[in-house]
Formats: sequence, C-alpha cells, structure tokens
Amino acid sequence: MAKSDKSKERAEADETPSGADDTTAGTTEAGERIEPEAGASPVDAEGDSSGDAPGRIDDPLGDDTTPRAGDHSVNPTPADDPLADPDATPAAASAETASTDEASTSYGPDMPADAETPAADSADDRDVPPRSDPQTRASAAAAPAVQERVIERRGGFLPMVLGGVVAAAAGFGLSQYLGPNGWPFSNDGAAFEQETRAALEQTQSGVEALSGRIEGVETGLSGIDLGSVETAIADLTDRTAALGTDLAGLSDRVGALSSDLEALRGDLGSVADGTGTLAERVTALEKAPMEGAVSPETVAAYERELAALQETLSSQRDTLDQAVADQRAAMDEAFAAQREEIATQRQDLETMVEAANASQAEAERQAQLATLRAAAADLTTAVRTGEPFAAALEPLSGADAVSVPEALSAVAAEGVATQAELVDTYPEAARDALAAARVAAGDEAGGNRLAGFVARQLGARSVTPREGDGADAVLSRAEAALRSGDLQGTLSELSALPQSAQEAMAGWTARAQARADALAAADDLVRELNNQ
Repeated sequence: MAKSDKSKERAEADETPSGADDTTAGTTEAGERIEPEAGASPVDAEGDSSGDAPGRIDDPLGDDTTPRAGDHSVNPTPADDPLADPDATPAAASAETASTDEASTSYGPDMPADAETPAADSADDRDVPPRSDPQTRASAAAAPAVQERVIERRGGFLPMVLGGVVAAAAGFGLSQYLGPNGWPFSNDGAAFEQETRAALEQTQSGVEALSGRIEGVETGLSGIDLGSVETAIADLTDRTAALGTDLAGLSDRVGALSSDLEALRGDLGSVADGTGTLAERVTALEKAPMEGAVSPETVAAYERELAALQETLSSQRDTLDQAVADQRAAMDEAFAAQREEIATQRQDLETMVEAANASQAEAERQAQLATLRAAAADLTTAVRTGEPFAAALEPLSGADAVSVPEALSAVAAEGVATQAELVDTYPEAARDALAAARVAAGDEAGGNRLAGFVARQLGARSVTPREGDGADAVLSRAEAALRSGDLQGTLSELSALPQSAQEAMAGWTARAQARADALAAADDLVRELNNQ
C-alpha cells in the first residue's frame, strides 16, 4: 500500500511543468509532506522512493551527487552538468540550489522543524542517484557565449594640421621677439622712465609741502590756549557754590527773625490780655457802689499804674515795629546784593561760554581748513601728474570756505595732459601748423615753389629758437618755452601764429590750455585757503 502511494506521488512530481519550482518527492501539490506508513522501516521508504533501482546507480552522464536528507529529486548544478554552457553565469546554479534547499527544509504540519526523520538518517548511510531535468539541461545548453569586441583607434589628418598651425605660430612669435622692435616691448622706455621720474619728483614735492602745511595746522591748533577759559569756568563754579552757601545762611537768618516775630506776637498777646484784665477791674471799680468805693488815693494809684502800663505797651509796640522795619530793610538789602552778584556772575558765565564757543568754532574752522588744504595739495599733485582728481575735488566742492573754479571741475573726471605728453606731441602738431601756414602764405609761387614743396614733404622746421615773425620762428620759440616748463609762454607765442596754423594745431593747443588753466586754478585755490 505504501509502495503504490509513493509511485503515484513520483508520477505526479514528474508531470509538473518546467516553469514551476522543484519540489521533493515527499511533498504533495498542496504543500503537505507524506509520511511513511506505520511499520515501514526507513530502508523500505527510501527504497520505495527510488523505485526498482539499486541502492547506488551510476549516472550515464557522470553525475555523482549525494542528496540532502529528505530529498528524492535533486537537479544537477551547472558545474556538475557536462552539457551545460561553460560561459553561463552562476545565477542559474544558485537559483536551482536555493529552490532545492527550500524543498528540502519543508516540514509537515505535524512535525517540528528541528526533528530528525528516519529518511534523513538513512540518507547519511546511502547514496541515492539524482535525477536530471531535461528542460534545465536544454535551457543551459542554449545560452550563447558572450564575445568581446576590440576597437582599434587610429590617428587622423586633423591632429597633423593642428600641430602645423601651432608650430607656425610659435615660430612667428619667436621671430617677433628676437626682432629689432623687441615685440611685445617697445624701445621708448627712456621717455617713459623720464616721465615717471618727473611725476614721482612732483609727487614727492607735493607730499613734502602737504606735510609742512599739516605741521603748521597742528602747531596752530596746539597754540590755542583753553586754560584761561577752563580757569574762569572753575572760578565761576566756586563763586556759584559760595553764593549758594550765602543764600542758605540768609535763609537761616530769615527763619530766626520769623521766630523772633512770633515770640514778640506772643508777648503782645500777653500784654493785651493783661490790659484787658486791668480794664475790667477798672470798670468794676467804677461801677462799685459809692459806699464801698475806695479812697481817692487808691484810685489815683490805679490810674498811675494803668498809665504806666499803657506807656510800656506803647513803647514795646514801637520797639517791635522798629525791629520789624530794620529786619525787613536788612533783608531787602541782602537780597538786592545777592541779586546783583548773581546777575554779575551770570554775565561773566555767559561771556566765558561765548568765548569757549568761539574758541571751539575757531578750532573747528582751523581743522576744516587743514582738511581743505590737504585736499588742495592732493588736487595740485594730481593736476601736475595728469591723473583724475574728482575724489580730491569733492571735499572742496562741498565746503563754504572756497569756491571751485570751472577750469578744475570740467576736467576732474579725466585729468589733464602731462608736461611730458605735451612735449612728445608738440613736433607733430608744429609740423602740421607749419605746413598749413606755408600753404596759406603761397610759398609755391615764383622761385620758392620747389623749396616750399620739398619743405612740406620733408616737414623741415627749426628746432632752435630764432627771431622773426614767421610761423617757423614762432613755433621754434614756443617749443623752447615748452621744454623749459613755461606753458603760459608757449601759449602766448602760439597766439601769434596765422589763423590757418592755429587751426591746424587746435587740438594740441586745447590740451595745453586746459593744463595751464587747471594749474592756475589750483594755485589760486591753495592761495585762497592759505590766506584764511
């Protein structure tokens, strides 16, 4: 009975589709494990699961695999299968091994996971031949081998062209560098060095002048003596404290006088009470019956006593009034003196405060003048070196002490031409002016035609100053004045040129005039600040 059931289960396992996972022979389609019947030995159960085969069967393909405990069908791995593709990856083998392990570790519902079955004990002593899956062998054999392609890189025509271009550029740069012009450098380094040296000397002189002016301003500020003002303020403070002490003493005296007045009022009240009592007694005596009347001597004595009392009262009243009047007069006099002294001290204090304010204002003005003078010195240096001076002109533009001339504000952003630039560009401008003057004078007429043509073509002119009213003589004297640093003299000489010559060198003249005007305006500005 047990053998027939095992045969059926194996037949059902062989009919399972190839896409399903491999299962053990001891497990049904519902996932339940079939246990051997009671009384069946482990050897009989194992023999039934292998069918009619002997205990050890040699696989015709050379497989020799020992199954795990409880396994009745084990698929061979790609490493054990001689027909499998040698290039196949181990993924298929690992998948088959995992499915086999899952099938081997499944337990029945009534058996615990850690229980040892008789089949497992018998599997350790016997070797059961495995069954190979034909579909698995076919799929493994059908997998194609992966071939590696090697691509060779070859050079082209473009790198050769680029190499030639780079070599040509390098040769051209080397020839230019070794040539007479020294490209990219020029040969006018001496003029640039001379101009730079002149600018540095002018800057150094401007810095020295500015240092002297700043030292003068500091000396002037240190010469302002505020010690007298501070002493007067301290004296006034002491006098004010003494005045407060006197006022406190006067207040004490007024309090004592008030106490004396209260005491006098009390005495007057007592006298008034005594007088009233005496008057009542006199009235009672007058109304007494004549038979009980006193003697005339007694009445006379009472009258004398009353008269003396009235005289005493009148004298005390006069004394009190005089004392009050004296005290009031003394208080008025003291208050008047104190008021006068307070007014005097207030006037002195106001005078000292005004003097201190004036000193402070003067110190601030001197400090502002020092700042403006420093800015003017920077401006003069910038004008001489040809640099823009808008930043140096800004403090002067916002100050009330001076007014900035138009000659400075118009060229502050760009600056003016330097002396060296005017000297370098003068020869070309002079040749243009001389050519225009010769054309206007008609030098080509008569026998001077050939000489005038040659002079215009060669640009010949006099480079040493000479006398005369001709354009060449005027230009030679103007150049001599320019090279000596007399820019105003140069402009004065050029004003004697003919109109055509002046128009020809109008650009150079405008730049020279802008520099001359800026220098003159800067000097006037410095002079105005120094006079304040």
